[in-house]
Amino acid sequence: MTGMLFSMRVQDIIRSLLTSNTISQFGFNCSSEEIKLKGEKYKLVFALYDEAESKMGTVKQKFIKPVFSDIAGVQLATAVFGNLVRSSGKGGFKLSNKDGTLQVKGYKLYPMGSNTLKPRKDVALFLQLYSQQKNIDLELEFVISQNGEKISVISGKIVDQLWDKEAKVWNCVCRLDFSGVPREEYDLEMESADSPGGQKAGDRVHFKII
Repeated sequence: MTGMLFSMRVQDIIRSLLTSNTISQFGFNCSSEEIKLKGEKYKLVFALYDEAESKMGTVKQKFIKPVFSDIAGVQLATAVFGNLVRSSGKGGFKLSNKDGTLQVKGYKLYPMGSNTLKPRKDVALFLQLYSQQKNIDLELEFVISQNGEKISVISGKIVDQLWDKEAKVWNCVCRLDFSGVPREEYDLEMESADSPGGQKAGDRVHFKII
């Protein structure tokens, strides 16, 4: 699971390659082997190849391994939008060796490399939150904001969740209702009663409704 958390973080690099003028939604395979990080600092290199133009572009980014023992309360580690497809899988939050999808109870999750969404009621959101507590059962509230100002609260239904005891990470897939959200750019914030003083669970996630 720790390896999956690390591999999903390359989404930050992918998003820097995507612009609204060239692509609106991009899917990719996130299957990988678990990586043991012995050092503290790394350089990530991600490459995309354009077959039509026979061109390749790369993005380089520094990565500093976080010191999880210094994190207080509940902190957001991963937030990835995606699409859910019905499946006979039993869940377990495992990556499929066949197609790289994330296996959750009754569904396959296909992650998106762009936070550009359509106003629909079945947008999936994969979350990983780190907590020093032995176990957590979060009740999250999803808040949409613009320029730091709260716009609305949207409903979110948990599809599947799993507490990883070894990594101290709470994994969750939610289905969000964006059907009534106007076509603009927003920030999505996750508030949890488990955070100290009712604080937000980590960073906000920027997205666009088209």
